[in-house]
Amino acid sequence: MVVLPAPAGPDKIKRREEFSEIVSDILNTSSKRAVVSQERKGRIQIVTVLSRSVETKFPSWDPHGRGWVFSLLALVGFCFLTQESTFADGTLRASEFEEAIERPLIATRERVALREMLQRLAADREVAVVLDRRIDPGILLDVQIKSPAFDLGIQSLVEPMLFDVSVVGDTIYVGPESTARTLRTRIELIDRHRDEMPGMSLGRKFEVLRRRPVTWDDLTEPSEILSQISDLCGVRIGNREAIPHDLWPAGSLGYPDATEAFMLVATQFGLELEWVSPDEIRFLPEARSPTIQRHHRPTKWDVNTAAEQMTSRFPDATIVPQGRSLIVAATVEEHEQMAVLLGEKPPRRALRNESAGKLSLQRFTLRVESAPVIQLFRTLQKQGLDVRFDEQNLTSSGIDLSTKVTLNLKDATIEQLLDQACDPVGLIYRIENETISIEPKP
Repeated sequence: MVVLPAPAGPDKIKRREEFSEIVSDILNTSSKRAVVSQERKGRIQIVTVLSRSVETKFPSWDPHGRGWVFSLLALVGFCFLTQESTFADGTLRASEFEEAIERPLIATRERVALREMLQRLAADREVAVVLDRRIDPGILLDVQIKSPAFDLGIQSLVEPMLFDVSVVGDTIYVGPESTARTLRTRIELIDRHRDEMPGMSLGRKFEVLRRRPVTWDDLTEPSEILSQISDLCGVRIGNREAIPHDLWPAGSLGYPDATEAFMLVATQFGLELEWVSPDEIRFLPEARSPTIQRHHRPTKWDVNTAAEQMTSRFPDATIVPQGRSLIVAATVEEHEQMAVLLGEKPPRRALRNESAGKLSLQRFTLRVESAPVIQLFRTLQKQGLDVRFDEQNLTSSGIDLSTKVTLNLKDATIEQLLDQACDPVGLIYRIENETISIEPKP
């Protein structure tokens, strides 16, 4: 394994581009059976290549400023590391983005338009926030946010309006529930198809995985943004006319790879993409209810109990016990939540910090306007609370979980919150050992 330090200094952006081109050239010379992947380690982005051999001359960066030093390498493993930081448009990426959204968000504002509020929050935190074109940007809000994490705070702001949030790469997308809750799943399925495509060379894959800033000025057409993305990654668009004319306010997609960038535009028109060849994509109507199959191994329960618990929590997922594991078909977000609930992974740092104290000591500030009660329960689950209910049993008992509730709470106890949420719907709750159980009134 050979490690090449990323370029640094005042012209590091230009040097990084040159360095990436060199790496791309190296990868294009490698075996077609090589494998490329990306991962993050703290502030370092790692692109790993496994190949039989690579033999080529390339310049490595001289840390003492004496210019280029030429080397001849024969590799079994090759790692390209780049320092993660702020890019050209001033928004954060990679580890700094992750650290930014893990910090608590507290905000109060009266009678402010949705887009203006999101722009203020994004500028303050230096992150890219994309508001879907289908959402009215002028919706007036009275904002009271007190959240353990930035993205969860944005989610609490928009969920009462039946919108949701998806963190795609280094970008926070705000859009319709049905889109936001499946966006990352559709992106992963598209990438799987791309990776299995014949003729996708290692160097080409490296190019489409590279993350580049995508920004535009006020009154820009989506087709111009697509052209920018197309030029950056060298991808043709087979049916550009599928994206209709529109004018967008100035914005940024953060620092996406090729699939993420195209999808953050296309999804706002109810479209997704497929890779026709390593150099071409085309748009098509988005798939309904996309899922990805993964295996989970419970550590907190036996496999049958785990299946019952997960089926209750995730009624749209398909869960089948097999041996000591669960075979689950669900969205990416659902898989991530299951992994935490089953004890496979620790919860997010922000949620670990938030839930460090007892439930009885926590206080809740939220405003919900005519939102389905089931949405409120699922929001509490996403916030790290152990809220349990059997949707099928409640429905058979005559409970309509789509019944809308309105709450306006400030520093409320969990009992005060649940009293206002459950009573109008005909529900009761029990709290035992930090677990909240929702049941029909006797």
